[in-house]
Amino acid sequence: MKKNQHIVPRKDRWAVKKEHGKKASRVFDDKIDAVFYGKDISEKDNGCVVIHDSNAKFQEVTCSPYERSWF
Repeated sequence: MKKNQHIVPRKDRWAVKKEHGKKASRVFDDKIDAVFYGKDISEKDNGCVVIHDSNAKFQEVTCSPYERSWF
């Protein structure tokens, strides 16, 4: 099942959260580390990474190369 990961700001850090999740799976000091972690998880779950900017607005969406959006 497809599970999207969101990279969201949390105070002065960056959190990786499952879509519709309440808690972060991990929190990082640097945004790039959070993005790499989120991409790794999303590839395993055949999902996408939704990256937010520092104001929590959508910045970018990247999907696994194996994403099958027509399902």
